[in-house]
Amino acid sequence: MAAALCLASVLGSSQVYAGGGTQKVVKHGDDVIVSFRYRDGMDMHLEIGRCGVNKLMNVKAIYIESDSSGDTSPRISPRSRLLVKSGTDWIGPYTVRSNQAGDTSRPSFTGGWHGGNGDGTGNPTAWMESLSVTIDGQSMMDDSVYTGDVRIHAVNYITAYNTISTGKPVLREEVTYFITHGVVNVQVASSALSSITILKYYGLQTQDFSNVGMVRYGNGKEYELGTYSDCGSKGDGNIVNEFSVTDAKDDCMIVAGIDTSEGLGHFDGISDDRPTVFTPSYGKTYFDLIFGRSKVMREGDEIRWKGWYKFE
Repeated sequence: MAAALCLASVLGSSQVYAGGGTQKVVKHGDDVIVSFRYRDGMDMHLEIGRCGVNKLMNVKAIYIESDSSGDTSPRISPRSRLLVKSGTDWIGPYTVRSNQAGDTSRPSFTGGWHGGNGDGTGNPTAWMESLSVTIDGQSMMDDSVYTGDVRIHAVNYITAYNTISTGKPVLREEVTYFITHGVVNVQVASSALSSITILKYYGLQTQDFSNVGMVRYGNGKEYELGTYSDCGSKGDGNIVNEFSVTDAKDDCMIVAGIDTSEGLGHFDGISDDRPTVFTPSYGKTYFDLIFGRSKVMREGDEIRWKGWYKFE
């Protein structure tokens, strides 16, 4: 799968999907709608935009639409059906401690969808400094329809759980989405602004379909959503870098993967008793990138990973 996706990322934007139609992109302010033919006779509209209390770029919603024409419909229409409305992050937050501030705060996630209350509420714990959206290297005008590959690049700043009260950031995070032929290639690089320790970080994750359906891990294990499951412990040889989640109606399968040749994709940041992929009972599936082996970083140190989402 990883090799096929690498090939997809270098194909020209004028290529036609096997199912017919080309990728269409429309920008509305900071919202980007990417439309593509993901099944015969079916278009998908993927919306990426500012989300949550931190207003960071995230998968915002996924729509599907019947389309018997020979080309992709570029806009969400009254005929489109909402498949997923995000209520959580897809690019994960951090449990990160500043080593220079007092450590009396209870560890909690910051960044992503998480606010100062430790969940999706409270004061922001991150903010976006800059955003660039380009189609084949050119800036996009709002509300115009473009055909081709789209690159969304955001620079974010993240506080530690013990610097929320001061608002001092400890991480500079660069998130890049490169979407080609309906495949969302993701790259994240985060650099330390001061001495920090990352206790927990999942990176790539999915919001599953209303907690109903199936999750399938890359080593062949599969389970119903709604109960805890995982791919097995890393120490037992379960280095799983891909999973899929399917809704109960088989309207869509989301395939997610991590590049094991890049940075945290080596899974060196987790202890041997941890799984590389797990699904809690509340309806999300996560990669496990830092857990059980805290990552101490000096100013200027960087962590990075690459991964992808694909829709089938």
